[in-house]
Amino acid sequence: MDSDAANFVIDPFDRRRGKRGSHSPHSSLVSPFHEDAALCATCHDVSVPVLDRQPNDTYVHNAFGEPHPTQKKYDMFPGERTFSEWRESAFARGGVDMGGRFGGNKPVVSTCQDCHMPDSTSRAAVQGPVRQDMADHGMVGAATWMPRVVANLYPDEVDAAALEAGMASARSMLQRAASMELSQSGDLLRVRIINETGHKLPTGQPEGRQMWINVRFFDAEGRLVAERGAYDDDTGRPKADDTVMYEIVLGIDEAVSRATRLPVGPTHHVAFCNVIYKDNRIPPRGFTNEAYRRVSAPVIGAGYTDGQYWDDTSYPIPRVAVRASASLYYKTASTEFIEFLRDANRTNDAGRILYEQWSITGKSPPVNMVTQEVELATFVCGDFNADRRVDLADYAAFFACLAGPDSGPVRPECRPGDLDGDDDVDLADFGRLQGRFGPQE
Repeated sequence: MDSDAANFVIDPFDRRRGKRGSHSPHSSLVSPFHEDAALCATCHDVSVPVLDRQPNDTYVHNAFGEPHPTQKKYDMFPGERTFSEWRESAFARGGVDMGGRFGGNKPVVSTCQDCHMPDSTSRAAVQGPVRQDMADHGMVGAATWMPRVVANLYPDEVDAAALEAGMASARSMLQRAASMELSQSGDLLRVRIINETGHKLPTGQPEGRQMWINVRFFDAEGRLVAERGAYDDDTGRPKADDTVMYEIVLGIDEAVSRATRLPVGPTHHVAFCNVIYKDNRIPPRGFTNEAYRRVSAPVIGAGYTDGQYWDDTSYPIPRVAVRASASLYYKTASTEFIEFLRDANRTNDAGRILYEQWSITGKSPPVNMVTQEVELATFVCGDFNADRRVDLADYAAFFACLAGPDSGPVRPECRPGDLDGDDDVDLADFGRLQGRFGPQE
């Protein structure tokens, strides 16, 4: 049986399991499984058994009332594939030296436990020996918001201070999960996001999780002159149409639409979903497209090549900008998801309670994972006549200068057409000129 979707057996006897079986006051069993990443697959691969994978990688419903024909998780629709994402990464094939970013006392990290239960120098009990390989049982992930809701709803049943400490650890985990590189190419700022984890970034359940890039440009006086991926504190929504949003989007096809009377397309009715409409989350080291397709974790809506564990996004630089700041943000629960849960809940008031808690706790406030700043070099933007616009007059001047790659040096009157700064005016510059059409900030 595949290890996934809560397939586990509970021992009816009080026999504790772990990697050490000696010197316990209670009955215990040595369990190598507790150090195996397959333990994590028990909950962190989730499959929908009512859907059967077809040879063309689409999914159709089984006959009603019948079990799944193969009972194999990769023949079922993927709800989550965090474990499989790891299994098809370089971390599962010998490990990766992360330079102390993860792993605690281990320089090379491989299993899920190495990052989420890292080795520390500690005792298992007050009078126990000090060990160098004590697993940290915080089991930290990305829970930076929901514990506060739990503390609000159950103040007499939980340790609020412990929950706050857990959220602080989760913020630290998120801030180590990615790194960023900024570079300038002529009139463009390139933002590279590097996945430092052993799975997709972000990973986990498909509902509500968002990660996006925010870029801010400043002039010589320090004034903000342009922003991409701005966040609206009032609505809890990031502006996604001028930046990149890393996420997975599930939905339904025409067959499921006919059966459920829901519209074709993306939906938060995840139990009905049988289509992945988008999954541009950044893969980990060692990723290959075929391996991820095989374990039903394909990239959709992005062009990651085999071995790529980063993503590049370019932003046109405003004419007056001299400095740029880029940040990567993560949000646990999107506005759309929380509003869906509120509106779709018709049996009790749980949806309303969740929405109210979401509202009073900052609407699942975004976590700043990483920020970088860069001073910008002077550049040209295709504005030949200096009227702060790129229009048809500039197009005419550009084509008068168009000479092709490696045709430099560029004549002085043609400098505004060398948008990428490589000392020629060619079709690469024309592509950038098209993106500049209109007023220049």
